[in-house]
Amino acid sequence: MEVSIIKKETEYIFNGENEEEKIIISLSNDRKKVHIKFFHNPVDFEEIVFDTDSFTNYLWLLIRDLNTRTVTKRRSLKNENEDKKFEVSYGDNREQLELIFIFKNKFSKTKGFWSQKVIKIESTNNGFDKLKKLNNDLHKIKHGVDKMYISNIKIENFRNFNDIEISFNEGYQTIIGENNIGKSNLLFAIRLVLDKNLSYRARYLKEKDFHGFKKPDIDDHVLISIEFEGDNLARNPHFHCFKTSENKMRITYIYAHENIINGESVDEIDEYNIDDFKWKIVSGGASNQFEDLINLSKVHLGDLEGINIFYLNDFRNIYSDLRGKNQSLLSDYCISRKESDDELSEVNNILEKSTSDLNDLDFIPEMNDDINDRNKEIAGNYFSPNVSMGFASDFDDDIWNELELFYKPEKDKTVPIKVLGLGQKNLLYLTLFIAALENKKEKGDINIVLVEEPEAHLHPQLQKVLFSNLSDLTSTQVLMTSHSTHIASDCKFKNISLLYKNMNDNVKAYSPFLETDFEKNEKKLLKRYLDATRSELFFSSGVIFVEGVSEQFIIPALCEEVYRLNLEEYNISVIPIYGRHFYTFLKIFKDNHLEIPAVVIIDGDKKEVEKKDGKTTFVSKAESLEVNDRVAVFSGEETLEKDLFPYDKNSDYLEKCFKNLGHSISYNNLMEASNEDNWEEEVITRIDNTIKKGRFAQQLAIEIDENFNIPSYIREAIEFMIEAKGIDINGSSE
Repeated sequence: MEVSIIKKETEYIFNGENEEEKIIISLSNDRKKVHIKFFHNPVDFEEIVFDTDSFTNYLWLLIRDLNTRTVTKRRSLKNENEDKKFEVSYGDNREQLELIFIFKNKFSKTKGFWSQKVIKIESTNNGFDKLKKLNNDLHKIKHGVDKMYISNIKIENFRNFNDIEISFNEGYQTIIGENNIGKSNLLFAIRLVLDKNLSYRARYLKEKDFHGFKKPDIDDHVLISIEFEGDNLARNPHFHCFKTSENKMRITYIYAHENIINGESVDEIDEYNIDDFKWKIVSGGASNQFEDLINLSKVHLGDLEGINIFYLNDFRNIYSDLRGKNQSLLSDYCISRKESDDELSEVNNILEKSTSDLNDLDFIPEMNDDINDRNKEIAGNYFSPNVSMGFASDFDDDIWNELELFYKPEKDKTVPIKVLGLGQKNLLYLTLFIAALENKKEKGDINIVLVEEPEAHLHPQLQKVLFSNLSDLTSTQVLMTSHSTHIASDCKFKNISLLYKNMNDNVKAYSPFLETDFEKNEKKLLKRYLDATRSELFFSSGVIFVEGVSEQFIIPALCEEVYRLNLEEYNISVIPIYGRHFYTFLKIFKDNHLEIPAVVIIDGDKKEVEKKDGKTTFVSKAESLEVNDRVAVFSGEETLEKDLFPYDKNSDYLEKCFKNLGHSISYNNLMEASNEDNWEEEVITRIDNTIKKGRFAQQLAIEIDENFNIPSYIREAIEFMIEAKGIDINGSSE
């Protein structure tokens, strides 16, 4: 049967494979307890009860393990009486999740003997998604309100940004783009609006902060407007002044001439300078347009209470922060735990006993007397204070400052954390930081962490683990900048926000997750094909789409040798899609999407033509998405190899490739067996069967020089890109 999860108020039902089996998870009326009932038939069930915090923490750890596919054994949670356990594991074939009820067998004579009952709920992927949803719902119930998150940012006339809007989704967000595109400026723009730790003076701008790095006109302004979205905003009374609807609120930073800030005219002002410009933060507004915001009353920084911005831009003090010392990240994490007082009391009890035993050692009083005697000898009886020696036991919170992290390479061996590589220390730092943050979160607070390029010093696999785990944060929105193609390829579409320069050299934003014109299957296809190589298109300023690896070798060589054009110098990428379904990829480049130049080089495959226009379906569909002077499709007559080597053209290069690859006899046989009528078929047969296309393309890329005769459709594609990018083929660009 089809398995599902049904939510009814605070009750969750997981249906098992067996129609009579199900698991019901519910909360007590005071929401402090989680009840889990295992039904093996409609009447009989076993029940386990946990406190909500423990179960929520357990579920978070479980999801983290499942996310990274590191679960090799069960992860369990015992009840308060320690006579029952709840466990989750993969099934034997790793295609099912098993929810397991384990209990002490009261009929067994063997002490500690446990029995278990297993319910298989569903396929791993669906079960995993539903456990994540349960985790998020439990977190919302625990905190009383749904999480607010930044959903939209509008910036006008600030640094790189002339006029830009960026949309975000709930959860962590990866902001990607080429160097110097404005990723760091975006994070600072957010801080100008929301960061209470940014001083009053720090919010004043300079001339270089205006777009164009020039003195602003008297009526110029900088506007940074941030919109939040979330459910049940009415439950957050301290955010009511920012509300624009029941589920949205807006906070805006405006920097303009003081007369404009105060609602006065600037028509009579002849002279002014940057010191005459002031800032204010306003709340609400009918829209994010300047005209709807400028006359709103300003709010004070104190009104931002409950909105917490944390900015991480370097990790230079990682080692000291990971060590137990005053105000270290490690001690902060320990204090932030909900059970910290009880844990501290338990530690102090042990310390009091151990320090008492230490102070009772025979040599302690002897050492104490020796110090007092020597003190009297030096300072005399009058000036020498009487001192007492012993081990202190009353540490209070300071005890956490004595705690240290160690690296445990083996079961019974620990070494200092400093031996770890910088990448692992970075990861550990971020883990502790966010854990402490989530522990300290007050009900209804908005936590936003801004992180600059956390992938530094992390190898690709570790990058993916980091970002996979960040996706499961429930009370913290993480916005991070990145240059990593591995991260871009691993992110879900909903997690990517791309900054790029359009044809007018303006920085714009593109968020693929918002695209409603992508079919479900198309999104899956794009996700599948956007690996670390092909996701390079998100970092490019121009894209040449090709069918496969042969073109990927040959096109750059043609540009380099014939046009003296190094594509990499102009940030133009040749992206193979390993097929002919360019239509789906070109949707990315429509107007108001990713507005950069893109060309498609596709085989004509005349033998497959079905339409009257003489074009294949693949060509016609791709051409339907062409954009004037920016996106174009260029199709050949047949396949690439046939078009490169028509009869009696480029034969010298063909010969060199065959002979330099050790296939002189095959080339000679080709020349003897072929004529103008069968030439194309003979060429493609021998390349396919004798050399293989990829290896042949590699060699051809080496042999190509300025005299190579380029097929017209490839020449037109290259020249279209040159013109669209404004490149002078002599080496400069407009």
